[in-house]
Order: sequence, then structure tokens, then C-alpha cells
Amino acid sequence: MGGPQVEIAQDAGLNEYDFQALFAALGEEGLPQGWSVASSKKDFYKGLQQVLQLWADDRLPGRVPETWHQFQARVQRARIDIQRAGGRRVLVVSSGGPIAVTAQQVLQAPAATAIALNMQIRNSSVCQYVFNDGAMSLVSFNSLPHLERAERHEFVTYG
Repeated sequence: MGGPQVEIAQDAGLNEYDFQALFAALGEEGLPQGWSVASSKKDFYKGLQQVLQLWADDRLPGRVPETWHQFQARVQRARIDIQRAGGRRVLVVSSGGPIAVTAQQVLQAPAATAIALNMQIRNSSVCQYVFNDGAMSLVSFNSLPHLERAERHEFVTYG
């Protein structure tokens, strides 16, 4: 990063949920006719939104690697660890699910908000928070300042 030495840490609490396992837990009979993970992007995201809501409602018929509640708890633990680590400026790199859940938790919103936010997250987007060890506030969500120039718009992608 070309500057002062930085501390690098990894936290599995910020790992993505296993969407393939969620679809497997839904089972073939729960999927719309002709739908698959290889469906069109639009159909895939519609199916993902559906399976995430079933997961959040604890209504998936099959086994899942973790419950929605466990996923929420691990993201929350990772967020609290970041808050309490004493850093003034922290760069966190993660994936859409943990990013959406972090925003949902900070905003004290329902699960449906995390799911809706997850569907909107753009690849390489930036979210900014201000925090101390007891509180966190959202400053910006899903911004792409590095892709704002017209010649870079083609690089804006989702999931």
C-alpha cells in the first residue's frame, strides 16, 4: 500500500454465506420450473432473494451450514471486534452478504433490509462508517468513486 506499515488481519466472521448450500437446502421441488444457478442473471437474483428470505425466516426444508441467526451473529461479532480494536482508520474487504448485514445491523433494520441491500451491492463498491468501540454509523453505502469517470462505467458489475 506504499505507506506506513499496516496491520493485516483475517476474520472468518466476514466470510460470505454459502449460497449454493442454501439452494441445495431448498431442494429441486422448491425451485421454480426450469430454474438453476446457471439461469439468467435476473432469474438468479430473483431466486437468490427468495432463498435468502426463506433462510431468514428459518423455512428452508433442508440442512444449511449455518442458520440466518448464526450468520447474523458472526457478522456482528466481527463488526464489534473491528470497533473495539482501537483502529482510527480501518479497511475491511468482504462480500455482499456480510456488507449488507453490517449495514442492516447498524441501521437496526429487519432482515428484509439486509436481503434487499445484498441484491444492490456492486462489485468493488465502498461503504463508509464512523465508529468508536460503542457505536457505529453509516456514512455512505455502495459507492464507486473509482469508477465514476465515463470511460470506467462499463466496469460497474454486480455479484
